Amino acid sequence: MQPGYPYGGYPPAGGYPPAGYPPTGYPPAGYPPAGYPPTGYPPAGGYPAAGYPPAGYPPAGYPPAGYGTYPAMPAGRWVSSVPVDRYTVKSTAEQVFWKFDFNRNGVIEYHEFYPAIQELFLRLGAPAPSTMDIGFLFSKFDSNGTRAISLKEFKRAAKQLFGHASKKYGWYY
Repeated sequence: MQPGYPYGGYPPAGGYPPAGYPPTGYPPAGYPPAGYPPTGYPPAGGYPAAGYPPAGYPPAGYPPAGYGTYPAMPAGRWVSSVPVDRYTVKSTAEQVFWKFDFNRNGVIEYHEFYPAIQELFLRLGAPAPSTMDIGFLFSKFDSNGTRAISLKEFKRAAKQLFGHASKKYGWYY
């Protein structure tokens, strides 16, 4: 609230609606048109109207259990079996980060993250995760919720993916 409120004549001293509102001639003659709203609208029983959704819809088992959620990840699922020391992981992650920060804004957005993770795994000799896995990783490693991953977050993620979890931050899952 701004200091000195009410200000500029608000709220009007005469209350609402202020004098002269609605303007003369509003709503125009003939509005709403005859027959509007249609008879029976809205339905007397409220929404959803009787008979909707039709019987048997949605079909049994739809949506499937867990639809729209990420599956629970078993511990260690993302830890690569390729032994790589933490300093190699950290330096490689920094090189990959700057290579794939295409717009040079200091963060990696989702469209930059996918090729960056593939390149990181390729350089460190590990099989790259699937597209779905990369989407999951992006959501987990964006620790501050900015929908972009900073260099610090990217290096931390790379270290964790290759088995070098820090004592301070632990595992994301």
